[in-house]
Amino acid sequence: MQFLSHVTRRGDPGWPGNPTLAIRPFSLVERGDVANTYTLEWFNHFGTHMDAPNHFNPDGPPVAALGPEWFVCRTPYLLDQPLGENELLRPEHLAAHDLAAVDCLLIRSGFERYRTADPVVYAERGPGISSEAARYLMDRCPRLKLLILDWISVSAYQQREDGYRAHRLLAGAEGHGRFVLAVEDATLAGLAGTPAWVVALPVRVDGVDGGPCTVIAG
Repeated sequence: MQFLSHVTRRGDPGWPGNPTLAIRPFSLVERGDVANTYTLEWFNHFGTHMDAPNHFNPDGPPVAALGPEWFVCRTPYLLDQPLGENELLRPEHLAAHDLAAVDCLLIRSGFERYRTADPVVYAERGPGISSEAARYLMDRCPRLKLLILDWISVSAYQQREDGYRAHRLLAGAEGHGRFVLAVEDATLAGLAGTPAWVVALPVRVDGVDGGPCTVIAG
């Protein structure tokens, strides 16, 4: 088994302009308190996190409304598709793969290498999923319920309008009658191949559109 979610740290790259993570001690043994406890001020789309449909679809369910079956995948597929700065995943990148039975698509672009090597490039010049590719997934992959990406967002920061449409398509806001969850900012570099199963467990906070997510594969 291995984690596909990053350890979250202050100073990690986030979507430009968004809050990130603040950690404040509430009680500390070294100060004479009985236990160590902390207050976390954690933006819910920072670090490895899951987008629930409500993130881009006001009629979609928030994360706490999703049943446990959404978070367990038994027919995953690892798609190795190198993507460079500002490059979009397109339908032709998907068409060569048999995805009809896939319930979790892990897309390894290799862009993860910039997360520590050049966090500004990672945040501001990352790849994305084109709206055409999102529509392809919704039209051609009837069992798909989870996308896992090794870059910061479905939306490429430099091509946000098309990325926002891709988000809306995946969230079920354009008439498909279903939705696909997205786990963004994951780590896929250590995968030797397609895993047998994937479990992605978000923090379940009532009323919010997604949250930090722990992802395990085996």
